[in-house]
Amino acid sequence: MKTFASLFIFTGLLAAPIANAGEYTYSAYGYTSQNGETCQSAAQELRSRFEAITGITPYGFGCDYQDSTKETHILIKYRADAPLNVVSNQPWNAIYEPAGIYSSKEACLEQRLAQVGLFEQQTGLRAFASYCAFKRLTQGMNWHIYIDAFGETSRLPWRSSINTTTPFFPNSADVEHDIVTKLRTKNVTLAAMVWRPYRPTNKLTLIGFANEDIRIQSRSLASIQGLDHCSSIQRDLAQSLAGNPDYVTSYCESSKSEPRNFELSAVGFKELSTTRISAETYPSLEECQGQLPRIQSEQRGLHGPELTSFCGFSLYSQEAWRGIFIYEKN
Repeated sequence: MKTFASLFIFTGLLAAPIANAGEYTYSAYGYTSQNGETCQSAAQELRSRFEAITGITPYGFGCDYQDSTKETHILIKYRADAPLNVVSNQPWNAIYEPAGIYSSKEACLEQRLAQVGLFEQQTGLRAFASYCAFKRLTQGMNWHIYIDAFGETSRLPWRSSINTTTPFFPNSADVEHDIVTKLRTKNVTLAAMVWRPYRPTNKLTLIGFANEDIRIQSRSLASIQGLDHCSSIQRDLAQSLAGNPDYVTSYCESSKSEPRNFELSAVGFKELSTTRISAETYPSLEECQGQLPRIQSEQRGLHGPELTSFCGFSLYSQEAWRGIFIYEKN
């Protein structure tokens, strides 16, 4: 069994008890000194701000060091009829989505006030805690701004991400433009869009505010030899999907397994397509292209509307050419 060692330096206060009140804890996770202050002095300041904003006098506060994660949390203990609702720019599943988007503490602090202003403008809430924290799980981008507020809001902090093999695929600027444009149609306001390394791929992290949980996903469809060939097919696919409101963008990126090949990927608010691969294989691109019309006619009507077809490789085997058919997902 794994054990978690922690040291909690606690300061107790005399606060009038509330009849039938429960005892609750607010946690400022992963607090890091911002300007050389001690954790306990930061906890004291946060405790005073807590009372000023909520009108509740805490009965204790302190710093809790977690040896397992090497992080320090500020804890504020309070009594109330119900726990305060915390609106945070860190989602509930942040443990599965490492939060760092800044390469240094200085870069993080430089953006903190602007991000707090956007948070307050979007949520309509007064920020209670805001600080830069170090995230050990993130490669290269280890710093992130934590912002917490108390209350209710219809504009919730939102984040999503897209996995890619590289942030430098040929039409990356077009991809970023398409993402921003399509997110606006979903009433999403972006606070940050950052490329960052994330084993074993790269990740485009999107952070902002939305009225609902907007899912955005990228799916690799096939492997294609040569950038020009892949780019031509990508344009055909984009044209076929242009009228689909759930289509965001598409792109070609370097193959993970074969440097000469490129993977065609599509991004959408839901899964947009299915890929079907011919059982027949061909030793060359020319032979495959010569047979493609025949295979296409045999496939027609089996899987719904065809978006595009071409000769390429499956994502899992690049030993022989096959007919690749991409159909609209019903």
